[in-house]
Amino acid sequence: MSWADYTRAKHFGNGIFLPYSDLIADIAFNLDNLLSTNPILAHNVIPIPNRDIVLVKGKRISLLAVSSNTYRHLPLFQTYEWKDFLNIDEEVFIRDHPTIIKDSLVINADNLYDFLLENYSMLDPVLIIFPSIFQASKDSIEEQIKNNITYKMAKSILDKEIKSYEEKKQMENNTEVFLSHKSDDKSLVREIALTLSSIGYSPWLDEDKMKAGANLERSIRSGFENSCAAVFFITPNFKDEGYLASEIDYAIAEKREKGDKFVIITLLIPDDKGSYGEVPRLLKSYVWKEVKPIQAIRTIIEALPIELNKVSWKRDL
Repeated sequence: MSWADYTRAKHFGNGIFLPYSDLIADIAFNLDNLLSTNPILAHNVIPIPNRDIVLVKGKRISLLAVSSNTYRHLPLFQTYEWKDFLNIDEEVFIRDHPTIIKDSLVINADNLYDFLLENYSMLDPVLIIFPSIFQASKDSIEEQIKNNITYKMAKSILDKEIKSYEEKKQMENNTEVFLSHKSDDKSLVREIALTLSSIGYSPWLDEDKMKAGANLERSIRSGFENSCAAVFFITPNFKDEGYLASEIDYAIAEKREKGDKFVIITLLIPDDKGSYGEVPRLLKSYVWKEVKPIQAIRTIIEALPIELNKVSWKRDL
């Protein structure tokens, strides 16, 4: 839509009109230019006019909140005066952030992020506080400042889009779950792997992932690098020896590198006589659970750092 149409579009709120909509137009223009070199990312970015936008005007500084998407069927276009919207005095804010008066931006300041999420249902917004320059004479210092801040605003939005896109891709590609076990427990672990696979995860099971002739250590290391979790099935058959000890070392290394995005799940499963195996020394610093075989899959899913929320109709019923 044109920016004249934008100011008259159907929306919630009291609108964002000229000259303030020109500022948003400049941000959208800069964002389009920045995205022109990355068509794949551009395809996944919601256009600025289709997002929820809140503009808070001050005499010297203003706030712009741009959501990642719109919460409603129609976007929110809302304009406020600083004194009517914010509890903190404008001059006090400037005193605490003196560089903002030139051409600097303040991102997500003073808990405004939580305020907008709670009161306006904005979806993951970018919050930018900037000098209040909405109109400027050509070739003036004010125009230079305006051009600089609109570029910085677009870059802030782009940075957030890149981060969100990378996290989304990482999540899509990081649904593997490494299943560490002894061959004597293969039938139990294979059944768990089939269940994980049926609900959207990608279990790493040696018999499925390792091609004939593959280097054992290299394949196992790659399996850990691509996984979001390592599950150790501790039965009386499990012994902390050989490559099993290497798997524990790999799991601990991944945990240190990925932090909360990788979990080590240790399950003590009894044999037919009700006897439990011994937790390997290297795993004793992590939480483990005693579970029956039937409880194993539920325990794993509850502990995984990734949720699969995609809902779709089944095919070929």
